[in-house]
Amino acid sequence: MQHADVNVRLLAASHSLGWAPGEASTVLEALEQERGLHALTAKYTLKAYRSGKLNLTDAGCPFDRHGARTVRGALAVVGGWAGGCRSAPC
Repeated sequence: MQHADVNVRLLAASHSLGWAPGEASTVLEALEQERGLHALTAKYTLKAYRSGKLNLTDAGCPFDRHGARTVRGALAVVGGWAGGCRSAPC
């Protein structure tokens, strides 16, 4: 979560909320204060996490086709997930 690349920090912190919520939240809060898409992604990831709507146990479909509310789903909603759908079948 301390990587120089903002993309790595964002994904690492988002995926670490389930097992290191304090550190992950701190990283996401710092990213939220920056400008751009990463800030927006961090904001809505934290919002979903704090409201209990972020499923941290099931990677699911990143495009939320199956109703899973996941980290990837939250990132896809605001355009932060560019990995495409890798599950087969999705």
